[in-house]
Amino acid sequence: MKDKQELNLSSKVVLVNMPIVTSQTPSLGLSVLKSELDARGIGCSVRYFNIDYAERVGLDILLDLEQLPTAQLVGDWIFSENLWGKDSSRDQEYIEQVLKDRANEHPHHDNRCVSDDVLSGIWYCRSVVDEFIDHCVDAVDWSQVKVVGFTSMFQQHMASLALARRLKADFPHLIIAFGGANCASDMGRVMMEKFDFVDAVCLGMGEHVFSDFVTALLSNKTPYNDKNFLIRGSIPSLPQIAVKPENMNNIPFPNFDDFFEQRVDQSSLSDEHLSMMVETSRGCWWGQKHHCTFCGLNNETMNYRFKSAERAMEEFVYLTKKYGDYTKTIAVVDNIIPMDYLRTFLPKLRDSSLSLDIFYETKANLRKEHLKLYRDAGLNIIQPGIESFSNRLLKMMKKGITGLQNVQFLKWCREFGVRPVWNYLAGFPGEVANDHYQQLEWFPLLSHFTPPDVSWIRIDRFSPYHSNPSQYGIKSLRPFSAFKFLYPEFTDEERARVAYYFIGDYEVAHDMFSYSEKVNRAVHQWQDAFEYSALFYFDDEDTLTIVDDRDCAVKEQIKLTGVDRWLYLECDQIRSISKLKSKVLERYPEAVNSIEERLQRLLDLKVMLVDDDKYLSLAVSIEHEYFPPQHTWDKVASNFSPAL
Repeated sequence: MKDKQELNLSSKVVLVNMPIVTSQTPSLGLSVLKSELDARGIGCSVRYFNIDYAERVGLDILLDLEQLPTAQLVGDWIFSENLWGKDSSRDQEYIEQVLKDRANEHPHHDNRCVSDDVLSGIWYCRSVVDEFIDHCVDAVDWSQVKVVGFTSMFQQHMASLALARRLKADFPHLIIAFGGANCASDMGRVMMEKFDFVDAVCLGMGEHVFSDFVTALLSNKTPYNDKNFLIRGSIPSLPQIAVKPENMNNIPFPNFDDFFEQRVDQSSLSDEHLSMMVETSRGCWWGQKHHCTFCGLNNETMNYRFKSAERAMEEFVYLTKKYGDYTKTIAVVDNIIPMDYLRTFLPKLRDSSLSLDIFYETKANLRKEHLKLYRDAGLNIIQPGIESFSNRLLKMMKKGITGLQNVQFLKWCREFGVRPVWNYLAGFPGEVANDHYQQLEWFPLLSHFTPPDVSWIRIDRFSPYHSNPSQYGIKSLRPFSAFKFLYPEFTDEERARVAYYFIGDYEVAHDMFSYSEKVNRAVHQWQDAFEYSALFYFDDEDTLTIVDDRDCAVKEQIKLTGVDRWLYLECDQIRSISKLKSKVLERYPEAVNSIEERLQRLLDLKVMLVDDDKYLSLAVSIEHEYFPPQHTWDKVASNFSPAL
């Protein structure tokens, strides 16, 4: 490769991160592209215009927008007028049909109907858009730039298109390229068809193909075509060449310099709660075998691949040394943590001195020692994909786990001080009211575990619900009505191609609205009770004392000795009745005929759950990281002294 001086490529590429997207984290995609271009001797900067916009409107307003239903796409609507032109009647219809949900597409969402205060904030956000786009144009000397690359994730599509259109009009020499989740597959193809100011679109992973494209352009060479990278016909391209699947170990470390300079050194926004973004794997090892029915992640790249433990560790060390003064928080964007990491990468993290606060997504069917390893390695917040406690619903989702396993996971998370972030899902095709009523009976018993948020099922592009709706009894599949207002000049067919969120008609239980209210109410009660609820035990190897400070408590203190103590500790992990009888026969043969009676007593005390003849103790041990609410501990301390 020619050296930097011969190529003379410095400062020719600007990568753009537009609103509305969080200003608390850098764009991982753009940061990796910057590193890839730097390695090729191509100078490039990342411009975080989302930070500038957050400064203009304030973080509080943007946080309010996050509470609205995602498929209302209010962040995109705010910028849509700048792209399409003013239309007061269209705006009013959007407010009525979408933000006030006259279309009845979000009947179970707490914030389905926008409040007057939030609506006022939305109008304010919209009122500064034209001036903000002017600011974006004035902030960079675009005459010196050759290529502009936009990332488009979540609700930043309209803002990105609006600025791209303006830049192409004012600086026709610019090559405008798009990539990101909003451009995957057919969504990117329709962009090329409908927006003539867009010159290239990456339909998939872009770190190498985009960099090849830029390198060719800036070297006055003809770029190769690629099935995942569309180039407008006005840019000549060579025939497609075979592209090998990416080697995760060859992806460069992300370069976050521009983010922290703009976010911390130049911005007036608070620098609290910032985090770095890291990717250690792509695809989903579970989804390769069993694609969860509602999951639209991974689009057409479910094939699982991950970085070696050594490579991942090098990246974590590098980022911590370079940016650790800004933040010690790392959010890993993987869809699921590699199982191999349980024996390779996580022990390395545990034994390091990095002291990071790490987020990962995971499955919930882990062993207790795995949760301890998570805690010791710094995985303090995890997203386990629990979704439900109903075995029937979990089977319908193809989750490969039982409801009792999910409860067991929540208990061990509480015990080791790991916070699970999870959703309780409802509204599935084929569900019945009893699927939820059975779960609601458990909720009061679980009030000392981390509660969920409630989400009602949505049909996302690339999910089995979307790709094969008839298999699930889904008819009249169509984009959410918000897309009509974001793409007013598109046909219905074109909107269906560009949309990610869909709605469909399918058979639901006749009393769905009745049980949906009960589900919402029960989850809110759990959320309220969590802060003061406690169910824990301490053990002196002779007497096990359970302290119950939940609203459903039958007794505040329960003492177990002998067989009962052993039985409760044995059910720290799920045990079948047959397994328990077998073990009791070996250890306490005289008690084998009283096992069911003893278990029933614990069930009656509401300190144990049973499901399908499998038992699980619910009290949390205080031997590890758990500490009960202070008011509970004070109460216990006043009644007990020796073992405390």
